[in-house]
Amino acid sequence: MAHKASFATCFTIEKTLRRNSKALKKEAEATFPAVPIQPVEAATAHLPNASVDHDLRRTTPNDPEPESVDPFTAEIEES
Repeated sequence: MAHKASFATCFTIEKTLRRNSKALKKEAEATFPAVPIQPVEAATAHLPNASVDHDLRRTTPNDPEPESVDPFTAEIEES
């Protein structure tokens, strides 16, 4: 008998959780309306020098990296 009671309890809990989940989903959809997804080209069209590189394996930085400075050498040159 205990097995049947625990199964019924689990079923009731699952049913309640599903009902609450559906209610929360409806509330979230009402609170936060869906935002349409734009292609990258349209989303970055307003930016200056906007270009999209679809080949992610190739990376070309816009600004060259600064030269590395050895902190010990810099201290000697300053003094």
